[in-house]
Amino acid sequence: MKLIQLGNGNMKRLVIYLTYSSQNVVEEYVGYMLKELKKISTTLIVVCNEESVVSGEEYLRKYADKYYFRKNIGLDAGGFKDALTKFIGWGEVEKYEELVMVNDSFFGPFSDIEEFFADAESREGDFWGLIKHGNAKNVKESITEHIQSFFIAIRSSLFTTEEFQKYWNEMPYYRDYNGVVDNHEKCFTKKFHDLGYSYFTLANTEINDSENPEFNQNQYGAFQYELIKKRNFPFLKRQELGKDISSWQTSENIQLALDYIDKNTKYDVGLIYKSLSGAMDLRMLQRTLCLNYILDEEPDDIIHTDKTTIIVFAQYVSAVNDVAEILNDLRKQFDVLICSNDLTVIKLYREKAYDCLNTNNKLDVLKKYADKRYVCLISDVDLSGKSEFISSSKSTLYNYTENLIKSPEYCKAVIRLFEEKKFLGALIPPAVLHASNYRNIGWNQFDDIEKVKRDIEKLHLKCVIDDEVQPMTSQNCLWIRGEVLKHLLSKWNGSVEKIQIDRLWQYIVQDAGFCVGQIQSRRYAEMYGNYMMRFLSMTADYMENTYFGNGSFDDLEIELFKSNYIDFRKKFTRIYVYGTGLFAIRYADLFKDVEAYIVSDGHREVAEFNGKKVYELSELQVDENTGIVVCTGIKMRKEICRMLKERGISSYICVKK
Repeated sequence: MKLIQLGNGNMKRLVIYLTYSSQNVVEEYVGYMLKELKKISTTLIVVCNEESVVSGEEYLRKYADKYYFRKNIGLDAGGFKDALTKFIGWGEVEKYEELVMVNDSFFGPFSDIEEFFADAESREGDFWGLIKHGNAKNVKESITEHIQSFFIAIRSSLFTTEEFQKYWNEMPYYRDYNGVVDNHEKCFTKKFHDLGYSYFTLANTEINDSENPEFNQNQYGAFQYELIKKRNFPFLKRQELGKDISSWQTSENIQLALDYIDKNTKYDVGLIYKSLSGAMDLRMLQRTLCLNYILDEEPDDIIHTDKTTIIVFAQYVSAVNDVAEILNDLRKQFDVLICSNDLTVIKLYREKAYDCLNTNNKLDVLKKYADKRYVCLISDVDLSGKSEFISSSKSTLYNYTENLIKSPEYCKAVIRLFEEKKFLGALIPPAVLHASNYRNIGWNQFDDIEKVKRDIEKLHLKCVIDDEVQPMTSQNCLWIRGEVLKHLLSKWNGSVEKIQIDRLWQYIVQDAGFCVGQIQSRRYAEMYGNYMMRFLSMTADYMENTYFGNGSFDDLEIELFKSNYIDFRKKFTRIYVYGTGLFAIRYADLFKDVEAYIVSDGHREVAEFNGKKVYELSELQVDENTGIVVCTGIKMRKEICRMLKERGISSYICVKK
C-alpha cells in the first residue's frame, strides 16, 4: 500500500460534490458548502443529478472547477460512479492523494473546515468519513458498523487499487434510496476493511453506542445537538429534520442544535429554514422544528410600531364592545383599522372613534397596506349566544386576542420575534381547545382540502401539501410579515376569481420562502398546557380501555388501522400487501389471511414473506376482486401510490403512521 505523508496541510485533494433537486435548483446552503469545500480542494467537481437547473447555477460557476449535468439514474452513487468512470476518469483521479465524495444531504459546516480536514490529515487510515453507524440489529436484519456514505474520503492507497476501481466500474445503477443504502453504504466499509484497508471517522460516536445492538440507531438523527456541540460533527443532516421521531424521543435535540448553530457559530441558520420551508409541509415543519414561542410583554421602546397595522374584520354587533375594549390601548401606539360590510357595526365602532372601511374583502384591504412591515389580522366572534354558549364564544375571542394582541407591549414582543427570526413569515395562535371542538387539534380542520388545492393552483403557489398532516388552524387570525403580503399581491392581480384566503396563508407563506410559527402569551400557555394534558390523559384512558390495554403508541396505531382493514377486507376476495420492510413486519399478525405480498419491480429480496409468496408489481393481475394494502414508510408510500394510480389501480388503502 502507498504510504501518505500525513498532517502537512498540503494534501492534493479531489472533491466530488453531488447535488439533486426535484425542482431543478441549486440551493443557497449548497452554495455555502461549495464555498467551504473550495478551501480544502485542489480540484472541486460538482455533479448535478438533473439535466439542467433553473436557479443557483451561479454557485457552480463561482466555486466549481468543473460541473456536470446528468439524469438522476442510480441516485448519488450513480452520480459518483459516472464522475469517476466517465467525467473524470481513473487516470486523472490517480493524480491526487485524496478523493472526497460528498452529497448535498446535510447542512454545514458549522466550524472551520480547514481545521477539520487538518485533523483528518493527522490520522492514519486508507479511508475515512464524518460519522459511522455502529453494529445494530432490527427485526429485519443485522447491520455491520459502517461509514455513512453522504461524506466519505478515500486516500490513494485505496483508490488507485484494482479492487476499488473495479467496485465502481461494476456498480449497477440502483433504482432507489434503499438500494443504494443496502447495497453500497452498508457494504462499502466492510468490503474494503476485510481486504485489509483501515478506516476512521472524525465524530466521536462511541459514547452513545448501545451495548445492545437492537438499540443502536443513526446518531445523526438522534443526537444532533450533542454531535455538533461536543462530538466533532459540525453538520446537520437535512432529511432527519423531517422525520417523525415521536416513537423514541421528543424534539429537543433539533431545537437545541438550531439554537446552538444560531448563537455560537458563523453559519446563517436562515439557510436551513429556507431550505426546509421549500421542501416540507409547513405544519409538519412547525412541529418538527418546534416553532412554538411563548412571549412575555416587551416594554422596550426601541421597537418601532409605525410600520405595523392591526386590522379587525368585524361581522357581529354582539362583539363590538368586547373588541373595542381590547383595542383601546393598542390604538395609542399602533395603526388600528376596522373593516366590515355591516353598516350597523361600522356605526358602532365609529361612535368609539375607530377608523373604519365599509368592506370585508381581505384582498382589497391588504392591497392598501402592502407597504407595512407587519400586519395583524383579527376576525371577531359572534357573542350573541345564538349558536353556542356565550362563554365558549368569549373563550375563542380570548384565544385570538390574548395570543396575538394582548397589549401594546405584547405586540412589541411579536415584532421583536419577527426581527430576530428572519425565517418566520407568519405567526398564528394555538387551536381553540374546548371539549366541544376537540376535533380542531386532530383531523378534518378543512372539510374540502380539494377546494384549497384548486385555489393554490389559481395563484400558482409552489408549496408542499402532505395529505397526512392537518392544516394549520386559526388562519383567519394571524400576524403576517410585509414581504409575505407583497408576495401574495404579486400573485393575485384581481383577475383571479374569488379565493378563500383564510385557508391559504400557510401555503402563501411557504411560496414566499418563509415558515409559520405559533405564539402564545405566557399566561395562556400555562393554562393551555394543563388542558392539553387533561385531554391527552382522557384520550389515552379511552384508547387503553377500548383498544390495546397496556400497549405502546405503535400498538395503538395497529389497532386503529385494524378496523379500517377489516372493512376494506370485506370488499375483496383477494388482498395483497405492498411492502416487505419494517412496517410489514410490524403489521405481520394482521395480514395472516392475505393472498401474497408485493414489492416494486427489481426489489424482490426474498421469495416468501410472512409465509406468503412475494410478487413484483408487474407480475400482479388486478381485477375488481383485488384489494391492495400499502404497508411502507411515508416516503416509499407516496411513490407506491403514484405508481398504482399510473397503472389505473384505485382499490388500495395505506397503513399510515
